[in-house]
Amino acid sequence: SAPIAPPVVELGRLAGWHPLPLSVRDARRAAGPLRSLLVGRTPHLRSVLATRPSSRIVPTNVSIEEIPALVAAGAAGFGVGERILGGARGADAIAAKLRAALLAAGGTPIDA
Repeated sequence: SAPIAPPVVELGRLAGWHPLPLSVRDARRAAGPLRSLLVGRTPHLRSVLATRPSSRIVPTNVSIEEIPALVAAGAAGFGVGERILGGARGADAIAAKLRAALLAAGGTPIDA
């Protein structure tokens, strides 16, 4: 049977970190250079997934415009943050931004 490791350890293995992170806090501290590699770099995402096809990568701090290319490159999803919400205030404005992100990913909003 294959050894089981927490997601932060798997992330560390994918990124080639030594020592491997043992907590989310450790992974966040080490993630700066990795984040800069992934932002806007769908070929890098494809190459990581080519060597580890069972991996599920969810880029964060992405814009709505980046979502289609990331999904096409194999991203399992995307994190929702300021670059997607863009200062939206109130439930209706936030819902509209989330709907746009879902459409950019090729999904269908529930209320459609």
